[in-house]
Amino acid sequence: MALTIYEQVVEDIQQKINKGILKPGDMIPSENELSKKYNTSRMTIHKGLTQLAGKGYIYSVQGKGNFVCAPDSKYFLHFSEKELIDEYLDRMKLLEVNIIKPADEIRKHLKASKNDKVIIIRRIFSSEKGPFAYDTKYLPYKKAKPIVEQIIDYATFPEIVANMETLFSVKNEIILSTKAADMEEVEHLKVKKGYPLMVIEQKYLNYKDEPIGWGLLLIKNEFCKLHAVSSFK
Repeated sequence: MALTIYEQVVEDIQQKINKGILKPGDMIPSENELSKKYNTSRMTIHKGLTQLAGKGYIYSVQGKGNFVCAPDSKYFLHFSEKELIDEYLDRMKLLEVNIIKPADEIRKHLKASKNDKVIIIRRIFSSEKGPFAYDTKYLPYKKAKPIVEQIIDYATFPEIVANMETLFSVKNEIILSTKAADMEEVEHLKVKKGYPLMVIEQKYLNYKDEPIGWGLLLIKNEFCKLHAVSSFK
């Protein structure tokens, strides 16, 4: 299907920018010049330039004109706990499901009071070669919504949280870091003290921005690789 005139304007300028014919800081021809070139109205040209600005290709300076933007490199990182675990998982060992009085750090992340109770879930994920991840999750304890151990066995964090809230109203925050294995991780992951581990910290919040889950997934470095795709706009 043929492009409309304003779509053709967008396509032509976009191609010139992508091919380097128009460089960052270069001025785009004026609306008058473009309307003559494409034999169309200034309103049509303005519509095309507005779309280019919305895409991050150009910016406007009042009284001067439109200029090519410098590319802003953004990286989009996809993370799926299920994909990560499923790639290597041979067996899972449930270490603990318990109701505890939370320590200060847990209370801070879950915004819990000293009188609140928290559910702790600890698991070991193993491949055919042995344990590769040590998983600890914390959830606010609610009598009306008990956690059943059979549900937890192979469930990912989103699936566990879904037992308490609809995922359509949930927001997930992720922090990536590294640490050296301490004695607890030495015991569970069968590594030497100081062994490098990737730490994936996750926090789930409901539609009111109230924390409904916080967890730490510790993974042997050779089992965790990050893949991000850049987008220049």
